Amino acid sequence: MLKLIAALMTAATLALATALPARADEKDERAAAAKETLKVMHATDGIKNAMPAIGAQIRQSLLAKDPTLEKDLAEILPPILEKANSRSEALTDMMAAFFAARFTVAELAEIKTFFSSPTGAKLAAQQATIAMEMNRMGQGWGRKVAEELSEEAKAELRKRGHAL
Repeated sequence: MLKLIAALMTAATLALATALPARADEKDERAAAAKETLKVMHATDGIKNAMPAIGAQIRQSLLAKDPTLEKDLAEILPPILEKANSRSEALTDMMAAFFAARFTVAELAEIKTFFSSPTGAKLAAQQATIAMEMNRMGQGWGRKVAEELSEEAKAELRKRGHAL
């Protein structure tokens, strides 16, 4: 999910002009606008939605080591995960600062308007899937190109008399 968020931030940064340094009061206004924009983008929803899966992984890992922990895990994991959920606000603050440093209030309003539209809402809803698939495609492409380039380099080295 963090890769998705980073990809969206990069795309937004490339798509819109980078803002000039802002006055202190404008920075506060930008931060507030950025938080509102991130909310409409559902930028941190994936973190909260991932907590049950994270809890299941922790549970499975600990039960594999000691199956007698079932009852205790059922009691302790929910508050631990809830505590982790409360920490997602810190991520929102970091992301808001990132956006606020790069976009004007007007630009943030445009981004918010887009993500409030049916198309923007569709993108927000599918962004995790899109990012994972794009990452998978990029990794596959990168592996294929690296293999081809490696073979090409080896062929050139063989032409020069190197035994590989």
